[in-house]
Amino acid sequence: MSDDGLRKWVVPALMLAILLWAHQTRWQVKASKSTDYEVMKWVQDRWLGEVWLQSYGYQGVVDMPVTAIGSDTSVPRINKDVIASATMARKIASWAWDALFAADALWLLLAAKASRRTLPNKEAPPV
Repeated sequence: MSDDGLRKWVVPALMLAILLWAHQTRWQVKASKSTDYEVMKWVQDRWLGEVWLQSYGYQGVVDMPVTAIGSDTSVPRINKDVIASATMARKIASWAWDALFAADALWLLLAAKASRRTLPNKEAPPV
């Protein structure tokens, strides 16, 4: 394979590896707590810096940003506007990653196909 054919797909392959690494390291578990009725996990979205509370119990799964839980009174209040904006930011970040991944995968496939075309055509040896 020529150097020119190799160079066509090295950049998209490296970008793909970086995107996969970023996806794998997006979430970090900060703490967890188990009770008789539920399991709670506090996870940090490293891309956005937001900490989320994930609760798994009999009532189903609850997933909300910690900033949405007001602690200024004895009874916690949940701010639905904060949940909506944080959820939208989280979805936009995920959609952006999906779009970058798809575009890079397509770029890699096209580069690989183009590098196959640049290979010299070797004739079969005579029989």
